Amino acid sequence: MNNKKAIWFCILFLLGFQPGLIFAADSFEDNAAVQPDSQLDNHDERQLKSVSLPGAFQRFSAADVLKCIYADYAEASGQTANTVKPAKVLLADAIDWEMPDRQAMAVLIRVETPENRVEGGYESSINVIGYALAILEQKAEKLSLLAYQEESALKKPVLSGYAYFDATQYRLSENEALIGYRIFKPGAGYGNDLLRLFRIEIPVPRKIFEHNMTEVFAMEEGYFGGKLILLSVPNSQGVNDFLVKSRPSVTNLPIDDADLDNAEYVFSEQPVRELWRFDGKEYKKLK
Repeated sequence: MNNKKAIWFCILFLLGFQPGLIFAADSFEDNAAVQPDSQLDNHDERQLKSVSLPGAFQRFSAADVLKCIYADYAEASGQTANTVKPAKVLLADAIDWEMPDRQAMAVLIRVETPENRVEGGYESSINVIGYALAILEQKAEKLSLLAYQEESALKKPVLSGYAYFDATQYRLSENEALIGYRIFKPGAGYGNDLLRLFRIEIPVPRKIFEHNMTEVFAMEEGYFGGKLILLSVPNSQGVNDFLVKSRPSVTNLPIDDADLDNAEYVFSEQPVRELWRFDGKEYKKLK
């Protein structure tokens, strides 16, 4: 990041335009609820090892959780071979999750997989970061794994960043809540803010929606960056549609053309307005 970008980023941070800021609403109106900044502060990479477990699960440690999920988890090294590829795993976030007749919690796991790359004739080893979602319950003072789902690497693998559960109450229908998490990947301007939503199915949660919620506009005065809004829209079938739309931007970001070429933004010549509908398996964008 060059000096100009660093200065702008610091200004935005102080003004409250922090990466990963969430906007959501439950109607067509733009009365979107803003997630408190405190949640973002609590999920910095430096605090991964100090994630607090919720409610009745506080008696357990992060190591207890990871050992329940990965039978071969080695606490000293953080390593396991029970992921898609052998990896180092860290607890990224944990929340209570309501299930009928069960005392459950959802946990988000950061999966760091070593990968060798050759660039410019030189070979180097890096850690590619992915995430896994798990649901655990407490039975007879012991942890038990109910469901687990590990996402494969993104099209452009995440090499840095952090993830956290989205506190917004997303719903598939009036009777079914969805669980969602966000992955913030640092980059030019706001960076990339990926939202994933899941149905909790046992033993494997099903991802039914994924969208990058960062948007960049090109205008005569320069590039403008902002966050997209996700609205729930009830339909005649009793299942909610999702409306993804632009939120008016207030910040002019000095983003270079070269940065845009390598970014994963939703790049918009016109304001975004997308309607997504559930087809029984996942949400798909209507044309």
